[in-house]
Amino acid sequence: MIASPTNGTHTRPGTQTRVGPRGFAAMSRAALKALLSPLTGARDSAQAEPCDERQQTFPLARGGRVEVLNISGSVVIETTESEVAEIEVVRRARRAVDLKYHQVMIEQTPDGLLIRGLEDRAAYRRGRQVQQHVRLKLPRAVTVSIKGVGGPVSIGELDGPLQVERVAGTLEVGGIAESLTAANIGGRLRAGILSLGPRGLHLSNVGGPVELHVRGELNADLEVRGLSGRLRSDVPNLTMLAPENAVQTRARFGAGGCQISIRQVNGDVRITQSL
Repeated sequence: MIASPTNGTHTRPGTQTRVGPRGFAAMSRAALKALLSPLTGARDSAQAEPCDERQQTFPLARGGRVEVLNISGSVVIETTESEVAEIEVVRRARRAVDLKYHQVMIEQTPDGLLIRGLEDRAAYRRGRQVQQHVRLKLPRAVTVSIKGVGGPVSIGELDGPLQVERVAGTLEVGGIAESLTAANIGGRLRAGILSLGPRGLHLSNVGGPVELHVRGELNADLEVRGLSGRLRSDVPNLTMLAPENAVQTRARFGAGGCQISIRQVNGDVRITQSL
């Protein structure tokens, strides 16, 4: 079922940047005009950029599932202690007529929500391009799955399982308390580890360095393969079980436990202790 929005769809222009006169008093009129012309052009361009914005709110209980699929731009997820999901979708295009293509569907499913970008390949071939950006506010205690994002992904602290695949940009996760599976990430990956459940943490095919920030005590078994850089760690309860320069590096946090698997990373893997 396609859920109806609780708030309407509206169009809003881009924001303006004001440049005050302070510091320019001694300049000639011609010099001042030449200096400000690039700023004025950027402001006019932002004003002219067609923009379509939609906001919806849904009840979402603990343990629900949220899926985000095929978004051409960025995805930002904030987490709260409530049982309400707030969704904001912004679409931008060079021409207003292009906004009728590449819609973003929001569907209420039996166990949660599905936010899905619709890709019109014929429209792309005709040069009708639309940037889709999604911002969510979700309860912490939900399962989140994100697949196919053309920009960066940023997520707050999450108590439920998190799965992220096929992201063209960076991935930032404020904190995970259950599990994280991330694959085919185009840029840097940075995540906080609050705790880990039996599913552990699995990273593969990351196009930039990996940073993991451990908060509190961690008991897990670590396996690292295929780094172009080095494994670096200042976590006090980490014991190396195989040399860092081995094809497969193994280590143990504390007494060991769930699996942390990191494979094919373009850069260093840095694991640090955070307060």
